[in-house]
Amino acid sequence: AKIIRVRDGIEAIEHIKLEKNDLVKITFILLDINLPRKNGIDVLAWVKSDNILKKIPVVIFTSSREPGDISTCYNIGANAYVVKPLDFKEFREALQCTGRFWCGINEARV
Repeated sequence: AKIIRVRDGIEAIEHIKLEKNDLVKITFILLDINLPRKNGIDVLAWVKSDNILKKIPVVIFTSSREPGDISTCYNIGANAYVVKPLDFKEFREALQCTGRFWCGINEARV
């Protein structure tokens, strides 16, 4: 699977807009809440408000354990919420497990 990395929420939205016509390329979106320029909650709300884009699974991968953040993300339509481990080895493992699930174990939308 190809991984696209963006620097901030506005860049994320712009990239997703470009890929919207060929959604089969987007397996899932891994999104941090704490993005510059436009936060991840706003990006999540934008994705889930679009009738075509809302079908793409969005996984929140962030440092926040705040119940309000978790609740808000699920209420908007996040498909999963993963708290980033502080230890790099655990961080990498959590990232790999998330990718394995959404790219291999989970049955993708048709």
